[in-house]
Amino acid sequence: MGLILKYNIRNLFVRRISTLMTLAGIGMVVGVFVVLMALAQGLATVGDVTGDPLQAIILQRGTNAETMSNVSDESADVVETIPSVPRDADGLPLVSRDLLVVLNLPRPDGGPPANVVARGVTDRAFSLHRDVVVDGGRRPRGSDIIVSRSLAKRFASMQVGDRLRFGRRDWNVVAHFDAGGAAWESEIWVDINELGVDFKRENSSSVLYVRLNRPEDLATINADLEANKDVAELKAMSLQAYFDAQTGGAQGLRFVGAFITLLLSVGAGLGAMNTMYAAIANRAREIGTLRALGFSRLLILGSFLFEATLIGLLGGLLGGLLALPVNGLQTGTLNWVTFAETAFRFHVTPGMLGAGLLIGGAVGAIGGFLPALAAARRPILAALRA
Repeated sequence: MGLILKYNIRNLFVRRISTLMTLAGIGMVVGVFVVLMALAQGLATVGDVTGDPLQAIILQRGTNAETMSNVSDESADVVETIPSVPRDADGLPLVSRDLLVVLNLPRPDGGPPANVVARGVTDRAFSLHRDVVVDGGRRPRGSDIIVSRSLAKRFASMQVGDRLRFGRRDWNVVAHFDAGGAAWESEIWVDINELGVDFKRENSSSVLYVRLNRPEDLATINADLEANKDVAELKAMSLQAYFDAQTGGAQGLRFVGAFITLLLSVGAGLGAMNTMYAAIANRAREIGTLRALGFSRLLILGSFLFEATLIGLLGGLLGGLLALPVNGLQTGTLNWVTFAETAFRFHVTPGMLGAGLLIGGAVGAIGGFLPALAAARRPILAALRA
């Protein structure tokens, strides 16, 4: 058994050109698969990181995005008096009023502009959105704004000290912030009163954020909202559920990735099949010699199938290595719910690399099966005469 396996491995190097071409084809398939899965995982991770189970969002019924919701100051005042809304040590409600506006801003390289969310906040937002860490602890005041470090890399006039034009004035970028991969990394934070004045929304916010003592408090808050006719138009949902809905496109990307991989796998499998058929045609006498030495047809089948699978596994390994550099790469894509850009990082997991390796092995094995079967069924005399 060891002899025939050494024979198969040696032949990979003897016919290295055809082997390398097959490796490259399978590697491309696996590389595309891993990159698409990393993209989908990156989008899903935004929801997972942002989805604090002890945080709820209150927005207008009939809307599924913060940017389309509106909560009047009168309604917000009523919500803050609801007994089920938790309070801090000073007896103040753990509620943040956030106002969201979608801006169309230019890219630094002169490329087409894109939509970005400006979030109007109060100081309370920083105690609720605890993952936001601002350089120097600066907070938006007056015309001073803070910008996500992720956005600053992809849009113009967002470096500290720059003046960014939107609304009816120029705004001073005074600090950058990070949010550990959360959705806030796609935003500009502005003083809520100043943003409201510029966009004529002085007496309202978009949504309310509530800090819960326990996840079960969400049902009580919803019941209190429905029971009070002044705020019956509002609904509360967990932040986890909200961002799961926002990043639901990640599932579609996974489906697209699997479909594209399937199509490419057909081509790679045919390439592997062609390689193995050519290898067997050139090794007819060697196959006859192995059969004459007593190696069974089943063993010949297994040996050539092993050779094809090994090529596939090596191709899968190559594809995984080619895809690794995208891990952690930061970019953005349009959120089709908010119609603003969502920042995310490609996230390659060990599971994706393992799946890519299995795909490579499967493509090699399937592509090599018929040629291996043809080799095993070849009569000894016909093989020796070839």
